[in-house]
Amino acid sequence: MESCRVKARFCNPVDFGRSIAVDALVDTGSTDCGLPASSFRELGITPYREKEYEIAGGNGMKLPAGEAMVEVDGERATVPVTFDPDGATPTLGAIVLESLGFMPDSVGRRLLPVRRYKL
Repeated sequence: MESCRVKARFCNPVDFGRSIAVDALVDTGSTDCGLPASSFRELGITPYREKEYEIAGGNGMKLPAGEAMVEVDGERATVPVTFDPDGATPTLGAIVLESLGFMPDSVGRRLLPVRRYKL
């Protein structure tokens, strides 16, 4: 399957003027979004805890974690993020896709809006 990349904007959740635009990999196998730690420092976002993640191959890895506002195609949500090693590819995980109301179209390599439900 081809990868899907989209334009995304990560923002400081208390100062939307502090933002960075990135070309992010849509990674439905990841729970949270990720961005290099240096990018979060530029935004004035600091981690508030460490979280344990399972990575490819089944190994565990602890990463600093926090929250950021993420915007894709005009939709915004504050979501959990990981402070990844510098040089890492920015990623959009499953939580942000669900929060923003998108699903990946693996054939068209894009995001499609989904119907929202409230029961």
